[in-house]
Amino acid sequence: MPNPHYRKGYEFERRTKQHYEKAGFYVISSRGSHGPADIVAIKSAICGHPHASEVLLIQCKSVKKAGKAIMAEFKELEKLAFKLNAVAVLITKTQTIGTHKITIGEN
Repeated sequence: MPNPHYRKGYEFERRTKQHYEKAGFYVISSRGSHGPADIVAIKSAICGHPHASEVLLIQCKSVKKAGKAIMAEFKELEKLAFKLNAVAVLITKTQTIGTHKITIGEN
């Protein structure tokens, strides 16, 4: 039987991935990689520019609010995003930190 915390996190990431896919992003999940981002979402041709793209590095946390440890992880993701000219996004059940304001609640 799978760990209930793992299952909860997996389902939360899956719903987040589906949200961005519906919004027109190409989405790559890196579940289990223990990398800085759980999801990378890419949308090309933004603002009418054929060569412009938006890259989001997304961390998903299946908690209601980000505590100090989660925010410390997110600061590292922000540093990486800055180097890559990407946007860092942290998504929890009730808050989104970054430029994309969404809520991925429980279904």
